[in-house]
Amino acid sequence: MEDTTADTGLSAVGMLGNGAPASQVLEAVAMRKHGDPAWEPFHYEKISETEYEVNGGAPAVIGGVKKWPGRIAACW
Repeated sequence: MEDTTADTGLSAVGMLGNGAPASQVLEAVAMRKHGDPAWEPFHYEKISETEYEVNGGAPAVIGGVKKWPGRIAACW
């Protein structure tokens, strides 16, 4: 019997924005579900076999580095 579970390349917890295809999908879904065009994801955590929690917010550039003050989570 063939194993039909796909390895997404995502660990259980990690940072987003590395450009990997699985990360890009997770980012796009989180941004769509959050519904605010200024909101960007930066961290994810797998909370069950089918659900992820993605943290993010409206980033600010502070000292040339993107920061996320006032983080808000998007779950699905």
